[in-house]
Amino acid sequence: MENTFGDFLKNLRISHNKTRKELSYGVCSEKQLERIEKNVNQPSIYILHHFSAKLNIDLNNFYKDFYCYGTFDSNEYCKNILNCIKKLDFKDLENIINTIANKNEFKKGNNYAHLCYGKAVYSFHIEKDYEKTISICKLGIREETFEFNLFSLKNHIYSDIGYSMLNLICGCYRKMEQFETSINIAKQILNSIDKYYLSQSFQSYYSMSYIIKLYQTSLCQIANINYNIGNYNMALTYIEKGIIFSFEHNMSRLLSSFFELKYLTLYRLGDYKNALENYNCAMTLCKNSGRKEIAIAMEEKANKEFKEIFN
Repeated sequence: MENTFGDFLKNLRISHNKTRKELSYGVCSEKQLERIEKNVNQPSIYILHHFSAKLNIDLNNFYKDFYCYGTFDSNEYCKNILNCIKKLDFKDLENIINTIANKNEFKKGNNYAHLCYGKAVYSFHIEKDYEKTISICKLGIREETFEFNLFSLKNHIYSDIGYSMLNLICGCYRKMEQFETSINIAKQILNSIDKYYLSQSFQSYYSMSYIIKLYQTSLCQIANINYNIGNYNMALTYIEKGIIFSFEHNMSRLLSSFFELKYLTLYRLGDYKNALENYNCAMTLCKNSGRKEIAIAMEEKANKEFKEIFN
């Protein structure tokens, strides 16, 4: 009977006719795999990812079922944290944080990472204490990637929550106007996703939808920051990457933003003809997606501040 993740992993390995030496090769030591199977050690996100590839199964869900949440209530609390963040319901988020902060099952692992993420989002949006937000995020990320530091992000793989906290750190540095640091973090997020997800023959399907959104968001962030600090050619490079990536992955959610930013960038570069073309694309996308208020605001701003493109 499989009562633990270690039992499950061991049985899965045996069913694939793999020895510990074969499964652990290039990922971790054979001894470490043995300790994971005996539930002495917990696997890192990196190890889970590579075992998933070797066994051709996404182990993330199984790992969470056996270990991460611990109880049904813990699972629900973690889901509620994410729902509150999605809805920007900070009052309920604060209540959940206060409820679970001292619960034993939220002292470590994935549960603790969720708690840190909730605290960090609250600190970012409500307290607007960006240094505190960064510190909380670091605690949460180190729970899954002990070797984490801001200068070698691209060398590690992260969970959805881990990447979310990295993205939040990126936002903090942007708010503090430390733009180079913010850009560097966003680029490293892209590099990590490229290395461990997009370029892999096996992809962690549980995470891919979120990962693609994050990749698109990071491209948009880098483009926006470069535009805001006057690096228009660099902004244009990332805008183009964002548009191509969005079409390749059928991701329309930020497409109008990319086209709007492209028209603004081209305007700054004095290319009014192409600026108008991209302005029209942005307007069409906004209207077709039902965001008429955004389209109206964009039109009013263009007529007031960028009217040269219409001449």
